[in-house]
Amino acid sequence: MGFKKIAVTVAGFQAEQITRIRLLEKKLNVKATVFSICNTCTAEKDLEHIANADLVTASASKAIRKQIGPKAVMQLGVTIPVFALTERGKEIMLTYLSKFDPKIVVFRAHLPYIVEQRGPTLKTRTKN
Repeated sequence: MGFKKIAVTVAGFQAEQITRIRLLEKKLNVKATVFSICNTCTAEKDLEHIANADLVTASASKAIRKQIGPKAVMQLGVTIPVFALTERGKEIMLTYLSKFDPKIVVFRAHLPYIVEQRGPTLKTRTKN
């Protein structure tokens, strides 16, 4: 179709696709903006792929907060943070915030900015 700018969402369980998208991006001379979503049960092996995304939703993943969060150039939210890992991701966040009606607070902090007791909890299933 000839599109040169593409946005893609990739669920955490398919994180290896992010690396494939980045390879195709170079091969086809296109710019892909990648948003990594649904990362609650992300495996440790997927983190290297997720680190290549532009935006990453932490979901309830402690591994995302601990290993991806420090690589962020910007964080949006505290309870379920979204991390911008690239300037493109940061640009998207700032555009979103520019359209936001309610008042907002912005301050500098070391990322990830985590407030204990504010995050989601991962429930485990019990066998009956």
